[in-house]
Amino acid sequence: MNTNKFFVWRGRIGIIILTPAVISGLFGNHTIIEGPYWNLFFDVLGWLFFGCGIILRLWAMLYIGGRKDDCIVSEGPYSIFRNPVYLGSFCLMVSVGFLLKSLMILIAMTIMVVIYASRTISTEEKFLSQKFGEIYRQYCVQTPRFLPRFKNFHSPERIEINLKAFYKEVKKIIPWIALPIFTEVLTYLRIQPWYPHFSWLP
Repeated sequence: MNTNKFFVWRGRIGIIILTPAVISGLFGNHTIIEGPYWNLFFDVLGWLFFGCGIILRLWAMLYIGGRKDDCIVSEGPYSIFRNPVYLGSFCLMVSVGFLLKSLMILIAMTIMVVIYASRTISTEEKFLSQKFGEIYRQYCVQTPRFLPRFKNFHSPERIEINLKAFYKEVKKIIPWIALPIFTEVLTYLRIQPWYPHFSWLP
């Protein structure tokens, strides 16, 4: 499947990959990660990825909200890497596996991150390169895709915020904010004797 076809079908592909993993994760055998140290390890990483995801998405939207298709934003988080919104989304996706303490969901989310990073982002960057030309290509040379280059950080003292676009981003994040509550409730339910465990996979 070429990149453009993947870009169009990425939602359906995501459902195909995630559905069996989510079912297995919700109703699977979790004995592999039982114990206080494993629980603490998964909780710490889950909250770390979750917090980084929320912060990155909100921070990025302060700079790019409503301007994504109009100009090249190269300030704030966009001065140290090119895809802070995607990176924030990836952190949130990975946090699901850690907070649910499910290796299957964690593996599935990681696969989705790799696929999106290699296919969807390359398609968008190709589009931006065609639209903005040499200016965008120079930005790509100076700014890494994901690995932050902190020495490049710069930001004006004041920025103009598009409140409509920012509120739209906040609405997208609200369901994610409920994730820790959902995982805590589900963790409690899973240890109940009546809870169904249909799969032996962790």
